[in-house]
Amino acid sequence: MNIVDLLLKLDCGTLTIAPTKKVRIKRLSEMAGEDVYFTVKAIPGRRFTELSESIYGDDGEVEVGKAYDANLMIDVEGIVEPDLRNADLLKHYGCVTPKDLAEKLLNGGEITKISSVIADLSGYGKDKENEIKKLIYTDNEVNTAYLLFRDKNWTPSDYYGLPEGERRIVRVFLQQEMKERKDEQDRIRRMTNGK
Repeated sequence: MNIVDLLLKLDCGTLTIAPTKKVRIKRLSEMAGEDVYFTVKAIPGRRFTELSESIYGDDGEVEVGKAYDANLMIDVEGIVEPDLRNADLLKHYGCVTPKDLAEKLLNGGEITKISSVIADLSGYGKDKENEIKKLIYTDNEVNTAYLLFRDKNWTPSDYYGLPEGERRIVRVFLQQEMKERKDEQDRIRRMTNGK
């Protein structure tokens, strides 16, 4: 059976069901005297990328201080239970926003742990990281996005957000730049070896 036949057999409604997982919150469990679990879900890729990109400054460099807020917002988006938008919970803890409530309920390590679980559920875990690293060398699109990130301070969504025709032009421009760099390196090498 080919891939098209397999895909046609799938129930397309199940593709939109986000996977979930329960995460035990040790500190709250100890305080409550019983296990306290938060249920988290996967976040759609576009939204996860938007939240993750908030750690970059205007210069395109990672700002470590922004990682805390990025993880906190990933948690707010991905925590299903308890409902961080619940008016009674917000009022009880003296919070105005779900972000405030998450920050009050969770310490820094728990915020990071939960965002990591959400990343895994959303397809951005270690396996995905290793797969992307391999694609840098085997997939033209991923390689282009990587080079633009490395050399031009583009984010992946800067590249993938372009229409296909513009992405094709960017790939050609980047290939030309790489060829020119290689030619220049070869010229310098020949001059150095000729002395």
